[in-house]
Amino acid sequence: GTPYTVTDGVIQNAFELHIENKRTSPVELTIGGDLPDGFTLVTPMQTLKLEGRSGARVPLFFRIDADRFTGDMSVDLVLFDGSDDHPITARFLGPDQ
Repeated sequence: GTPYTVTDGVIQNAFELHIENKRTSPVELTIGGDLPDGFTLVTPMQTLKLEGRSGARVPLFFRIDADRFTGDMSVDLVLFDGSDDHPITARFLGPDQ
């Protein structure tokens, strides 16, 4: 199958973000960033808390109206831990134009 879905005129890409806290102390992370025009991010966890030496998997769904899609592109997010930004780049795919 394709790495994206098109439903009711909306293209969606699904990702699973795997996060590891390698520190011994707990950390609180916020998922954010400026998405390209027309994109939305759907995730059940905008903020998550990880105990020391633990991990989590966070589902991320990026969506855009099909009529605004201009071709495969990168979508940038940031994980912020209160003191540092950790950039994340995902490739958003859709049908050939």
